[in-house]
Amino acid sequence: MNTNKDKKCIHDGHRKRLRQSIETIGLEKMNAINQLEFILTLCKPRGDTNELAHRLLDEFGSITNVLDAPKSCLEKVKGVGKSTASILSIFPDIINLYIKQK
Repeated sequence: MNTNKDKKCIHDGHRKRLRQSIETIGLEKMNAINQLEFILTLCKPRGDTNELAHRLLDEFGSITNVLDAPKSCLEKVKGVGKSTASILSIFPDIINLYIKQK
């Protein structure tokens, strides 16, 4: 008997492949979708982040614009809740803290 649990999803292992790509080629050499997908995996512990990465880039145009967007604007994008918006909006502060302390 076939159940949904028996079927392999094309996204199975995608997060692991993203991490492996980062380790192999580096985050800078990945395309913007994959870069944002990885960032979104830090915000959303489960689920596919590909569609959300596309929606965010379509809406804001770049990863920089996504991270600089006000939380209220981020929350208007389907799939972005308060938690994800809060985490995304803290990235510039984390980056600035890193640069200052380095």
